[in-house]
Amino acid sequence: MNQQGIQTRSMDQNDDGGGRVAKTIFTFSMLVLVVPIAVFFLSKSFVFEGMLSYDSKTSYYYSAIVAVVTVQILLGMFVYVAYSEGDSKPTKQD
Repeated sequence: MNQQGIQTRSMDQNDDGGGRVAKTIFTFSMLVLVVPIAVFFLSKSFVFEGMLSYDSKTSYYYSAIVAVVTVQILLGMFVYVAYSEGDSKPTKQD
């Protein structure tokens, strides 16, 4: 405990730190592998060919753009989550 009465934890006392980081990396790795592929094929079949009646070649281009944007969003989310994980606020004890 420091002078202000705020308890600070060292990295040795944080027993879940490594597991939480590994879980975050694994989760986002699976999302980046699965979600863009699913978005590609779903948007190609249902949106561009089904609803908008684009031909196959054109629907490939637009579906690829949607999949790339999805990857960018997922990577941005990963950076945000990874950055926020390090922001553990010290807890105040009475």
